[in-house]
Amino acid sequence: MPKRRVVYVSPSHKGKWSVKGEGAQRALKNFENKKDAVDYGRQIAKNADLGQLKIQKRDGTFQAEYTYGKDPFPPEG
Repeated sequence: MPKRRVVYVSPSHKGKWSVKGEGAQRALKNFENKKDAVDYGRQIAKNADLGQLKIQKRDGTFQAEYTYGKDPFPPEG
């Protein structure tokens, strides 16, 4: 079974937003505004067989989480 690709949209330096893959040190791409970052992150997550998008607020707490692709049934665990 393919592993889920997790993509994070999080605040970056100087008021910008970054899109990162799970466990990555460097951003895939940086954006001036949050909407563009979310749109790009959503596109990456949707293009994966199993994708997940996690969106953070400026304070670092999570705002929303979306999953894409076919979830395994029955669920593991």
